[in-house]
Amino acid sequence: MPAETREESWERLEALLAEGGTDGLRAYLGALPPGEVARALSRMAGEDRDRLLALLPPPQAAELLGALPPAQAAELLGAVPPDLAAAVLGCLPSDGRADLLGELDAGRAEAILAHLAPDVAAGVRRLAAYPPDTAGGLMSTEYLAYPVTVRLEDIIADLRGHAEQYSRYQVQYVYVTTPGDTLAGVLRLRDLLLSPPEAPVASVMVADPLRLRADAPLDEVARFFDRHPFFGAPVTDREGRLLGVVFRADAEEAVGERAERRFLLASGVLGGEEFRSMPWRLRQRRRLAWLGVSLALNLVAAGVVGLYQDTLASVIALAVFLPVISGMGGNAGNQALAVSVRELALGLIRPDEFRWVLVKEAGVGAANGLLLGAALGGLALAWSGNPYLGLIVGAAMALSSLVAVCLGGTLPLALTRLGLDPAIAAGPILTTLTDACGFFFALALASGLLRQLVLS
Repeated sequence: MPAETREESWERLEALLAEGGTDGLRAYLGALPPGEVARALSRMAGEDRDRLLALLPPPQAAELLGALPPAQAAELLGAVPPDLAAAVLGCLPSDGRADLLGELDAGRAEAILAHLAPDVAAGVRRLAAYPPDTAGGLMSTEYLAYPVTVRLEDIIADLRGHAEQYSRYQVQYVYVTTPGDTLAGVLRLRDLLLSPPEAPVASVMVADPLRLRADAPLDEVARFFDRHPFFGAPVTDREGRLLGVVFRADAEEAVGERAERRFLLASGVLGGEEFRSMPWRLRQRRRLAWLGVSLALNLVAAGVVGLYQDTLASVIALAVFLPVISGMGGNAGNQALAVSVRELALGLIRPDEFRWVLVKEAGVGAANGLLLGAALGGLALAWSGNPYLGLIVGAAMALSSLVAVCLGGTLPLALTRLGLDPAIAAGPILTTLTDACGFFFALALASGLLRQLVLS
C-alpha cells in the first residue's frame, strides 16, 4: 500500500483557489503561521498569488502582506489593480503604507495613491519624503495627542468615545501639545488612570520629554532605545512640532533589515533583497553585476603576480607562502576595518580623523606584523633551509600586516566621506588591496635578492 503523501501548504492553497470558494481559503490562511504563509506564497505561481490577494477582504490581505518581507509584499501588491492595492494599503499602519509604496516604481506608486483618500495619500507622501533609515522614515502617525489645556477626564471621555478607532493604535503614552502643535509633555497611561479625573493634564504630564528629531539617522535612533527603556519615542521637527512616534520594535526591525541588506551586498547580491520567486532574469542581472566587479578586482591582484612571473618561476618555493601572506594580511585588515565601522556607527570617531586612526593602528600592526613575520619566516627557514627565503617571507609578512591594518582602519573613513556605506564597500576593496600588497612585498623582495635565493 503506497505511503500517504503530505499535502504542502501551497498545494492546498492552489486547490482552494481552484474550488472558487473564499470561506475555506480565509480559514486556511488564518490557521497558517506567518512563516508558512511566506513560504507558501513564494512557491505559488504568480497568477495564483494575484488571485489570492484579490479574493481576500482588504483587512486579511493586509495581514497577509504583513507576513511577507517588504520586497516580496511590494511585488505582490504591484501585480493587482491599483484600486484593490489602495484598499489593502488603507488597512495598514501609516509607516507600513510608506514602506510598501517605497518599494514600487514611481508610476505604480502614484497610480495606487490616486485611489487612496486624499488625507491618507497626503500622509503617505509626507512619510515617503523622509529617508527610510531615519526617525522620520520609521515613525508612525497614529498616536494620541491632546492640548495642554484639557483635563484628564476630557482625555478619558475621548478614549471611551473613540475606543474602536484607537484600538488599532499602539498606545502606551498620550502626548500633550501647545496650540502650535509643539510637543509640551507626555502622559503615561498609568498616570492618566490613577490621577484625579479633574486634574489638568499639565499637572500630571512629564514636561519637556525626550524626543527624536525627524532627521535623526537609524544609528542615533538605535542608541536612543539602547539608553532608554521606552516603548516608543515622539518625533519632532526642528521647531519642536510633534510629527509622529517611533516604536522600539520598528527601530529594532530596521536595524535587522539593514544588517540583512549589508550581508546581501557583501555577499554580492545587488539591487536589494532577492527571492527565488522573482523572475530569473532579474536575479541573473543582479548577480552578474557584482561578479563583473569582483572579476575586475581579482585581476588587479593577479596583475601584480604577472609582473613578477620570472621571479616566481625562479623561486617556486615562494609560491607556497604567497597565499599565507595575503590571507593573513586580509585577516589583519578586516580586524581594523570592523573596529572603524563600529566606532563610526557609535559616533566615537569622525570621518576626518585619519591621522589619529592611522597612529593607533600602525602601533598594533607593526607589533603583530613583526611577531607574525618572525614566526612565518622561521617556518620558511626550517622548511627550505634557505635563510634568504625566511628573511623575504618574514619581511613581507610584517610589511603586509602593517599596511593592511592601516588600510583597514582608514578605508571606512574615506568611504564615509565619499558618501558610501563602509560596511558594504570596504570589504571587497580591502581584500583586493591586501592581496596585491602581500604579493608585491614578497615578489619585490625576492626580485631584489634573487641571486642569493638561487645560489643558497
